[in-house]
Amino acid sequence: MSTENGRIKLSDILPNPNNPRNITEGQYEKLKKSIREFPQMLELRPIVIDENNMVLGGNMRLKVLVDLEDELNLEMVPFTKITNLTDEQKQEFIIKDNVSYGEWDWEQLTTDWDTELLTDWGMDILEWEESEVTEGTDDDEGSIYSQKIKAPIYEPSEEQPDFWECYDTRKFDKLKRDIDNSNLSDTEKQFLTYAASRHIQFMSAAKDSRRENSFGRSLRSPVSE
Repeated sequence: MSTENGRIKLSDILPNPNNPRNITEGQYEKLKKSIREFPQMLELRPIVIDENNMVLGGNMRLKVLVDLEDELNLEMVPFTKITNLTDEQKQEFIIKDNVSYGEWDWEQLTTDWDTELLTDWGMDILEWEESEVTEGTDDDEGSIYSQKIKAPIYEPSEEQPDFWECYDTRKFDKLKRDIDNSNLSDTEKQFLTYAASRHIQFMSAAKDSRRENSFGRSLRSPVSE
């Protein structure tokens, strides 16, 4: 295998018809915005081509560059040419070039980085609604997260509601759809799905503001219709 670095005309680069990587319209626009605002990235990460000028790495970037050619005067772009690879090695490179082997430290990203900038740079940052927390008073002891809560005592009754009246998953379902449609890894999606389950609400029947059931007195948290 040998490599060559240089600059090449956009019109001389051939997109790879067997590229298995897809991109959504939103992600495409993010990539276009990223290249438009930081074209130096092309020098740091050139398009990879084979001896026939067929793209091995950078199909989506090539598509964006063609769109931005006149705007950014991109007649010549950086490239890295790899020759003497077998067809199997080329396929292996295409897959491995698109595989993400790490996982984001979401806690560090949200505390040490500007999430708006991360979004501008092309990352998919799910916007979670902040849960409402009741602030403690000056007389409260310790953190609001460590205060004791008096658990309710339920008294059995004769009426039992339908089970679908006892829970509300609408907010969880919406978050789950956002997670499934994101460009995150399977591990990240699984973690966020677990976190989203806290939005499943359990309550008494939604039809009445207070309703007795066999599990005890009404929970006073009916679903808003």
